[in-house]
Amino acid sequence: MTNRTTLLLIDEPELYLHPQAIAVLKKALRGLAGDGYQVVFTTHSANMIGVKDAADTLLIRRDRVDENKGTTCLPTIREGVIKAIGQGSHQADTLFELSNSSNILFAQTVVLAEGKTEKVLLPHLIEYCTGESLVDAKIALVPLGGSTNVPNALGVLREMGLPCKAIVDLDFAFKVAPRHGLLHRSHDSLLAIKQILSELASRGEVALGDDGFPKKQGDAIRAEQGWECLATQEAATPHIQCLHDELKSRNLWLWPGGAIEAHLPIQKSDSGRQKFLCLLQNRNGSTSPSSPEPLNLDQTVIDAIDWLRA
Repeated sequence: MTNRTTLLLIDEPELYLHPQAIAVLKKALRGLAGDGYQVVFTTHSANMIGVKDAADTLLIRRDRVDENKGTTCLPTIREGVIKAIGQGSHQADTLFELSNSSNILFAQTVVLAEGKTEKVLLPHLIEYCTGESLVDAKIALVPLGGSTNVPNALGVLREMGLPCKAIVDLDFAFKVAPRHGLLHRSHDSLLAIKQILSELASRGEVALGDDGFPKKQGDAIRAEQGWECLATQEAATPHIQCLHDELKSRNLWLWPGGAIEAHLPIQKSDSGRQKFLCLLQNRNGSTSPSSPEPLNLDQTVIDAIDWLRA
């Protein structure tokens, strides 16, 4: 008797199902796929795509700019990783981080963020400023484990044909961007700021590592504080703005104050984030006469949100 494979074609199986029922359905379809069935289904729900499936999920899209292109099948995340990174050492990390957010397959813009604060607060800040959730704005926020994977992840998303942007801290311009050709190593502003850091170190205001950049000093001083100290120097302001503008032209938003925490301003800690989140939620959508005054957000934060949504 000839072995046969039964092909199941299902259009949006998640329709009208409770989220828990979707989870049961997804598990059942995966079980069938390993037991003599080939299962193909279409979906508009990220709930139907698990972490194990995201890397190989086919993304079908109609070109919004050129209607003549019609509907096309874009490269999968795995294919994008291979094309953008090859067999490099960062392939596995990038694949894991992107596959962990199946929402990127349903978004019009993917935003990469290196920091925990962006992951926790940015969705609420966007909703507070615009009245739109990330879903409303068709934005997928993908938190990365740090800044080193940002260039690779951007490359993968571009290979997939997905519009993408990234938000990075000030140290990215010095420690990561030159290694990936995003900024030239001999950029005038990079050299000028390195000289300013040297002068700050000579006065004991920052501690520098062997690379000439701020480092952690004991348990009391973090490297981030050195970058924040740099950002307050009048001589550094035009150079930081120059770097900000140049990276912005490459779809990267550089926090000129050092990090997002300096612009809110809050402590870089779970308690600092939660306190600010409470302030934000207490003011969001409240129209009562006795409601608190609106938050006076830094213009840089407002500009960043406008840029993300543009």
